[in-house]
Amino acid sequence: MLAWGQLLHGHDPPRLRSIVKRPMLAWVNASAAEWRPDDPSAARALLEAHSHARAACATSHATTLPSGGWCLRRMARRQLFGHAERRVTLRDGTRFMLPDTHVEADSILVRVLLRRVLRASDGTLLSLLDLGSGVGQYGYALRALAPLLPYRAYDGAGDVEEYTRGFVRFADLRLRLALPRADWVLSLEVGEHLAAAHEAMYLRNLHAHNCRGIVLSWALHGGHQHVNRRPSAYVVGLVTPLGYRLNEKLTEAMRSPHVRSRVRPEQQQPRGNMTVYGWFAHTVMVFERIQPLSGIGCT
Repeated sequence: MLAWGQLLHGHDPPRLRSIVKRPMLAWVNASAAEWRPDDPSAARALLEAHSHARAACATSHATTLPSGGWCLRRMARRQLFGHAERRVTLRDGTRFMLPDTHVEADSILVRVLLRRVLRASDGTLLSLLDLGSGVGQYGYALRALAPLLPYRAYDGAGDVEEYTRGFVRFADLRLRLALPRADWVLSLEVGEHLAAAHEAMYLRNLHAHNCRGIVLSWALHGGHQHVNRRPSAYVVGLVTPLGYRLNEKLTEAMRSPHVRSRVRPEQQQPRGNMTVYGWFAHTVMVFERIQPLSGIGCT
């Protein structure tokens, strides 16, 4: 198993709490504690943001919104990464369109999520909220193996609801959101697309919407609109003071360095029936609440 110091690239864990200012963490905790599913002001703000984002994708020439969200159809038309889009067909026959700006779900993450994260002790499937979900490719991959998985997905692309035919809903992670809560929150390669000024609200939304924990990755390497890259030590310093512990065993299982070491950090590589990405060897982490929540949305 990887040692803590290896996971954090040599940083001293007791000093991590000093990375983030205490007032920011106090605000995150206080705001998350005010979450409720019937918050009219949050609903109005989200509706207004969606209206602006949808209009921008329909009328402007930009491919990226001020929020960090994308305009999927325009990106596909412009073949931003060399191709437009392609149809993905999963083993259960599920089909969905994947723009070239996104990639298919990582096979190792899907396997560990289903086998070791999203199962209660009695075998019950736990619910998952995917924030910054792209076109919902992890939801499709997970449900291909577990059709009854309670899964909801949200993304900041202005035309995501039209592109995915409602499978993914719009959400601006810069706003104080009041979405349905889930047992676990998944947020992969999202934080780097948000300006540093919006880190606190992003963290608040992750914290407010989970009952048991967060599966989180934050890019270290360059990429399209990666404006806020962060090392693992910094991310641990953001999350653990809020009442989480880093689950080292699950983190190691998802990182799978013995497999991913054969893939360059910025690349993907098909391996038989699997697709794995090199960057997750250094970015993905599993945080579990020290004291899980109960109540609405919690199993």
